[in-house]
Amino acid sequence: MSGISLKKQLLGSSAFVLTALFLLIIIAWNSAESSEKQFARVTHTYQAINSLHIIQADLNFAEIEQRGYLLTGKEFKLKNRNEALARVDSDIANSAALSSDPSFIEKISLLRQNIRAYEQALNDVINSYRTQGLKGLSTFTEKAYAVKQSTHKLLAEMSAYEVQHLNQRNQLEARSIWQQHASFIALLIFIISVIMILFWRMFLDIDGRERYEAKLVHQAGHDDLTGLANRNLFNDRLDQAIVYAKRAKRIVMVILIDVDRFKLVNDSLGHGVGDALLKEISSRLTACARPGDTVARLGGDEFALVMSDMAAESDAISIAQKFVKHLSGSTIIDGHSLAVSASIGIALYPKDADSAEILLKYSDMAMYRAKEAGRNGFQFYMPDMNLRLTKQVELEAALRGALERNEMLLYYQPKVELQQGSITGAEALIRWQHPQLGMISPAEFIPLAEESGLILPIGTWVIETVCHQMKIWQSEGIPVVPLAVNLSARQFQHQKLSELVSEILDLSGIDARCLEFEITESVMMQDPQRAAETMNELKKIGVSISLDDFGTGYSSLNYLKKFPIDTVKIDRSFINNVTADLQDAAIVMTIISLAKNLNIDVIAEGVESEEQLHFLRRHACDAMQGYLFSPPVPSEKFSAMLEEEKRQFMGISGDDELATG
Repeated sequence: MSGISLKKQLLGSSAFVLTALFLLIIIAWNSAESSEKQFARVTHTYQAINSLHIIQADLNFAEIEQRGYLLTGKEFKLKNRNEALARVDSDIANSAALSSDPSFIEKISLLRQNIRAYEQALNDVINSYRTQGLKGLSTFTEKAYAVKQSTHKLLAEMSAYEVQHLNQRNQLEARSIWQQHASFIALLIFIISVIMILFWRMFLDIDGRERYEAKLVHQAGHDDLTGLANRNLFNDRLDQAIVYAKRAKRIVMVILIDVDRFKLVNDSLGHGVGDALLKEISSRLTACARPGDTVARLGGDEFALVMSDMAAESDAISIAQKFVKHLSGSTIIDGHSLAVSASIGIALYPKDADSAEILLKYSDMAMYRAKEAGRNGFQFYMPDMNLRLTKQVELEAALRGALERNEMLLYYQPKVELQQGSITGAEALIRWQHPQLGMISPAEFIPLAEESGLILPIGTWVIETVCHQMKIWQSEGIPVVPLAVNLSARQFQHQKLSELVSEILDLSGIDARCLEFEITESVMMQDPQRAAETMNELKKIGVSISLDDFGTGYSSLNYLKKFPIDTVKIDRSFINNVTADLQDAAIVMTIISLAKNLNIDVIAEGVESEEQLHFLRRHACDAMQGYLFSPPVPSEKFSAMLEEEKRQFMGISGDDELATG
């Protein structure tokens, strides 16, 4: 359980206890209030009962005085009797007001009536005495006796309440005292709980603020996506490593890592898959690094490591090999099988530079050199890389305007049917005619175009130019053969590739069967599922698909029957030694046999000798492409080759055509 959830539970429990205490106080308070009311009622009734003794005494006193004053003739003192009876009436009224006992109130009312009847009887005696003398006293006895007896009986009955209400009063008094103490204790606990919760809330606020500040500090030095160190923290760790290495005479290794073809994954499969791939790369790097080494993500698909406290430069090679091995391999993300590899550049302190900025710059140069060398490898910084990098920067700047300046050209290398020797098609190969540097090989500018994203407009231009050229040949009556266009990884993964091709074909009016796309095995295997979908979309348009450089990748032969492939091109690396190396010969024969069984055409690339040609003919290879027949040539020369083949087919030589003209 996390600290935050525990604190939330504690705070919730405190709130529950506080609420329970509050309810307990309300209940105790109401109970105390009810008990106080009950205690007051019993107390008042008890006081009323006690007043009965006074009433009884006052009655007796009034009667005695009445008799005495009459017998002695002191009538003027009869006013004392009136005062006594007035006190009796007042006491009865007070008793009725104090008590809330219905039975007691009823008896009090009856007693008051009797007292008034008794008072009336006494007044009658006075009147009788004044008219009849002492004879009237007998009248007093007769009239007042019954009232007196009834009154004293009521007083006796009501006195019985005294003991009962006295006990109730004592019990209620004890209960009231306990409830008052309980209310006070509950109130005290409530106040203490409120204070504790306020302190606890203040503690949580302080703790939350500290956690928020710690989060800000972590974010300032770490990458949000991978959790690795960011560029700021990396530079700081690199500076520290250099200071320590300078003092301890040790070596610092700066490694810069760039994920190969990562932009292709982002563009084709989305940023979600791209982010998941970056997390996978960061996990592999962290697992491969030593404890104490700094692994950082500098941005995008670029990672870096600082490996300090190295004893010898020779250790760097084994470390670099380990990183290449751990980073290479396939992974499955969201159902997509992705081939993972990285290009690694390495710079060493103090051999290459003595500052963090220059070491990072040199490792970046070495990384780009690793990409040029074919990716999925590493390169150490070399002094001549500065010159190479400067040239690349200038070349990329010039490449951005090459299309607008019409500096791009297409050359065509024929594909020849082996048995008859006729041209069955050609591969369109791009060239760059630079105004100062001359003809630039695709090996120099195509990697730059892929890295910069210029490969997409360049690739579109190639498809448009090929279709336009075929339209020109049609209008001139030159036989049109299928032309093949190489698709880069970015082009092939572009989501609107089939729409683009369909639009270009419609505008040019060229039959889709005259257009062929060559896709390398490595591009196809980056995401086999997506590759199959793209191929099927292109096949619906009517174009042909050729699998280029077959045998150099790591695809399963099972994919040959799953993908809609029309042609397999055997890579030149197998053709070079096919007549001298038994293993190469076995591989070539196996590819030809497999393709034939799957009803797929086979073309051999890089055929440069008669021996290679004879070997391929013996094993029923369908076609060849190579310098033995023709190197890549401009469109004008390839047009002439097609016209010559047309004349040969019609049985007309060039001299005959001149004579006829």
